[in-house]
Amino acid sequence: YIQVTFDKQKKIEAEISSTNTQLEKVLTENEIKNWVLTGIRLLNERMQGEQSEKELAKNVITEICNYTEALTGTLYLFDEKEEQLKFYSSYAFSDVGAIKKIIKLSEGWLGQVAVDQKSSLIKGKINDRLRLETSLLNEELEAFIFPFFFDKKLKGVIEIAFNDDLKPETEDYILSVAGSIGIA
Repeated sequence: YIQVTFDKQKKIEAEISSTNTQLEKVLTENEIKNWVLTGIRLLNERMQGEQSEKELAKNVITEICNYTEALTGTLYLFDEKEEQLKFYSSYAFSDVGAIKKIIKLSEGWLGQVAVDQKSSLIKGKINDRLRLETSLLNEELEAFIFPFFFDKKLKGVIEIAFNDDLKPETEDYILSVAGSIGIA
């Protein structure tokens, strides 16, 4: 009788442990979803109201970089007539004069992302010999470059640099706000 009771208790403990593990997983997923949704709300609030393109660009890059704890970032808008990306704003950039002001389509990573119309993650040390032509050149970093659209037309490209690996939830947040940025 004691052995049967002991076995039942071990089985119940294993089930409780399994349930706790599943609950922990669900709680973590909910925390991530809440973090993403809060970020979307904050950015949408920051984009509201009448703003010039420069003000809007500055607010967007600042909010995204602050919320994701990015080191730095740049925002380029697409000029349809001249078919090139034009620099509009940056965040925490040490030498704004070093930023390339105009990027042609297919030129460097930013131009390539614009042509491919899909995001790209660049890892490693960016230096003069590699000539990857990102707008963020300095140290060991991970740069995430993503385009944004309105009505399926390219409107611009944003590049954000991180010191650590890009977390999946950060990428989800960035890709989730891209549509709102294009509309704004």
